[in-house]
Amino acid sequence: MKTLTACLTIGLLALAPSLLSAAENEIEATASAIDEEASVAGGPARVERRLAQSFGPLTGSEEDATRLIRGLRNGDPVMLDDSTTVTPPTGRLGYGETAIALSLAQESLTQAGITDPTSEQLQAALTGGSVTNANGETTSLASVLT
Repeated sequence: MKTLTACLTIGLLALAPSLLSAAENEIEATASAIDEEASVAGGPARVERRLAQSFGPLTGSEEDATRLIRGLRNGDPVMLDDSTTVTPPTGRLGYGETAIALSLAQESLTQAGITDPTSEQLQAALTGGSVTNANGETTSLASVLT
């Protein structure tokens, strides 16, 4: 089994540059489409509402998602709860960049075995830190915002 895993890993690493390039192109296209949608009259409110609906489950509610989206867009610290604040190290983000950051945070938490994150776990995914899942497994997460 270890040999099979090693062979698959080596094969994926050989393919990684082309897969990464394709994924990067797709991500950039999606971000551009979101930013373009936000550039028309009424677009920012529509995009913000759609992103809040998408990431409401990640943050706990659409209201929390809206506050986080606005904070990331403005480069402002966002209080997720009474003791957890996300301070974006990036400055202002576009709507597309915000969507990418939240998607990456969600994916990193999912890979760590966390599907219903606490505020602290979400903060760790966004700005870096360790998270512990329900099975007691601890994972160190890199910041998706840097």
